Amino acid sequence: MYRTFVKRTSHFVVPVLLVAYGMFFSATAEANNVEANREGSLITVRGDSAGNDIIILRDGRGGVVVRGQNGTTVNGGPSVRFSNIDLNQLDIRMFEGADTVRLSNLEINNDLFVNLGPGTDRLFSTAQPCFIGANVAIEGESGNEIIRLYGMTIGQDLAINSQVGTSNVELRDLTVGLGLTVIGDNLQDTVSLLRCDVGDTTSIETKEGNDQVSVLDHVGFDLFVSTDKGSDGVTLDNVLTDEDIGVFTGEQNDTAVFTDVTSGKNINVAMDTGNDIFVGTNVFAEFDAVFIGGNSTDTFNDNGVAGGEETNIIEFEIFP
Repeated sequence: MYRTFVKRTSHFVVPVLLVAYGMFFSATAEANNVEANREGSLITVRGDSAGNDIIILRDGRGGVVVRGQNGTTVNGGPSVRFSNIDLNQLDIRMFEGADTVRLSNLEINNDLFVNLGPGTDRLFSTAQPCFIGANVAIEGESGNEIIRLYGMTIGQDLAINSQVGTSNVELRDLTVGLGLTVIGDNLQDTVSLLRCDVGDTTSIETKEGNDQVSVLDHVGFDLFVSTDKGSDGVTLDNVLTDEDIGVFTGEQNDTAVFTDVTSGKNINVAMDTGNDIFVGTNVFAEFDAVFIGGNSTDTFNDNGVAGGEETNIIEFEIFP
């Protein structure tokens, strides 16, 4: 009986160990792998829980390539190429992990959607510009996001929502047919717009935290910046809008610097509670220019600030 028991047990244990080893080996082999699939004129890209690093580009033969970098595989190999595709939509969802996504030289007839998922993530477009026929929506989740978009042409709306965590957003040389929206969270955010041309409303909302917002060489329909509670800095330089400009910095000690700013209608600046500083140089609104310092001791530095119909400077105490 003893010999029979040992023999049967050994035959049972070995296959179980082999199965367990196989499961472990399979899971390890599949880690840091991105799945890319084509559904007609739609390409979907799905990350896993590892820190994925990919570039998506259009090659010289007109195909779309999804290529892994720094150890990331795509469908189990180095890359996947989709040939003879008239790309209508690109849907990217990276899920967990510290992910990096690069976009290069893409032409998308309709929409681009990117969800970076939880983790400290990065989204870049390269020096080879992308053309998006309709909308671009970019979402973070929990974690810190770095987003750099350069040279894109977007037919309709661009919306960036970093959700929970800090956001560091730089948008440079973009042409946006309709609206541009950037939404941060209640931590320290940095948003920079440089040489962007926006057909409709530009809206930047960083919520609480010590935030920095700069808008330089900007042309648009109107522009609104809201930084909420925190010691914030807002810089507008060489900004021209068809209609209104509004900047609202919330509580605590804030600084707003306007240089060569022109509104086709009104300019409204409200700086709320705190020892705030406004510096205006060559600032003009076709109709009304209204500046409200709020409670505490506020400084208004006037180097040429005017409204075509009315100029109101309220609750500022220091005029150097």
